[in-house]
Amino acid sequence: MVGSKWMLRLMSIVLVLGVMAGCGAGGDAGNNSAGDAAGNNAGDAGAAKSAAAELDKIDKPTTLTIYAPVSDAIFAKFFADPLKAKFPNLTLEQLKPTKPNSEGAAELVEQGNTPDLVYAVPGWYGKEKLIDLYTDLTPLIKKYNFDMNRLDPVVLETLKTYSPGKIDFIPESVTTLILLYNKDIFDKFGVPYPKDGMTWDDALALAAKVTRTEGDKTYYGFNMDRFFPINNNQLSLAFVDGKTNKANVANNPGWATYFNTMKRFYELPGNKMTDKQFGNYNMFSKDKNVAMFSSRLEQLSNMVIAEEAGLNWDLVTTPTFKEAPNASSQVNDPYLAITPASQHKDEAFKVIAYLLSDEVQLAHNLDGRLTVLKDKTIRDQFGKNIKELAKKNIAAATKLQAAKPRTFTIYDDYVVTSLAKSFSDVITGKTDVNTALRQGEDAANQLIEENKR
Repeated sequence: MVGSKWMLRLMSIVLVLGVMAGCGAGGDAGNNSAGDAAGNNAGDAGAAKSAAAELDKIDKPTTLTIYAPVSDAIFAKFFADPLKAKFPNLTLEQLKPTKPNSEGAAELVEQGNTPDLVYAVPGWYGKEKLIDLYTDLTPLIKKYNFDMNRLDPVVLETLKTYSPGKIDFIPESVTTLILLYNKDIFDKFGVPYPKDGMTWDDALALAAKVTRTEGDKTYYGFNMDRFFPINNNQLSLAFVDGKTNKANVANNPGWATYFNTMKRFYELPGNKMTDKQFGNYNMFSKDKNVAMFSSRLEQLSNMVIAEEAGLNWDLVTTPTFKEAPNASSQVNDPYLAITPASQHKDEAFKVIAYLLSDEVQLAHNLDGRLTVLKDKTIRDQFGKNIKELAKKNIAAATKLQAAKPRTFTIYDDYVVTSLAKSFSDVITGKTDVNTALRQGEDAANQLIEENKR
């Protein structure tokens, strides 16, 4: 069935964060003679070539465990199968969560079953960092002359904010913010479709035109994901003061701007929502009574399944703030890390390096897993293997620039959780913006204090 193929192709687009600028492998500039310099350069080139060649082989039978909370099909297609073809001596054993609603591999560590590799999303980083789950990859990057500068510059810049002076992980794919829309609703009311390059003011004007009640059915002009747009906000707003490790949102005018901009959609007559409705993707995909939905790129997998059930949809670039023109969300990349407990760190790094190779990134990008590489020839082929996207505006996924990364702290996720609850209180009319920000900050600080090192 087409649906099952899509779940295999696209369900794994989770889009996470990160990477840091690469380490140069330059030699000593010194006062060497031209002959010495040539000799040194030749030696450096030879050493670099040798190191790169070592990345391509695992000589001895090796079993690596990896925490990867994805389906068996996704794990086979995007991890196990390509790695087995590349490294016949490698056995990759998948470890999954054993508890409901697990966030990262902490539960495995508690059970004494620490994996060699961790596949994670940025929201788990702080919790995993607090239990020292990451090995600094810098020595391995230098040892194998791995070129970090192949990665997209914003991805590199983002990693610098995570663990300055270290490289805790390397991203494997990217997600971003898009605007999905129901073509039938716009057609029904004779309203032009959304288009690339809109601002949030433009989107608000459109939402007002398609928010209607006809008979016993209400058509909502707009809805949005509850967490992703906040966690990866387009205004690059920080969550925590790095000096005090306290939440810093109540007195940040940027957060007031964000809340006030987005709440206008839910103040439109007819577009008011309950807490259960706010962020409810099924209203868009199944009930087909939401005209526009601000969502993450990985929802494309569900979109094709919804289309089989009659949803007539397309996508455009996410609307932008006037304070940050042409900026999409901050980059959010699922990433790979090596644990300090691993006895096979070199082999684990070879796994990461191969998954970041041009050939694998191209293949995955064609299958709808957005590449982290800056190579335009690869990026421009996003989703080209998926015939169901052939007539969709898939270019919208890569048209905007990623927003600049915020200054990251390991306590950010506690603030995101609290802010999402406060934002819902604003959307549903329970409180005003200023009160919501204060309450969100207080709740976040309590969580930070409970989980502080």
